[in-house]
Amino acid sequence: MSFQSVAQIEHNLAFDAIGMCRQLLTRNRPKLEALIQADRDLDNFGHIVDPTLWKRVRMGPERANYEAQIKIARATIAYLSELDTALPLNVEEQS
Repeated sequence: MSFQSVAQIEHNLAFDAIGMCRQLLTRNRPKLEALIQADRDLDNFGHIVDPTLWKRVRMGPERANYEAQIKIARATIAYLSELDTALPLNVEEQS
């Protein structure tokens, strides 16, 4: 097997993995967007509506874990947006 054919196989496998990740993440995009919106809402009026939750999330021991989840959610949405720009999904592929 030549170097070119090995490289082509590895290239195809890498892009198949990206496609699979895209499908899995796209299905969860609404949940991630809801989490990001909930974080915004928490900053906007969470301290008024539920001060205990606000303190726990913003100042408690869960803070670092929560902030990491928000960063990951934002990065995932950005990743999916870049993929959508580079190669839009067909309507049939989205279902």
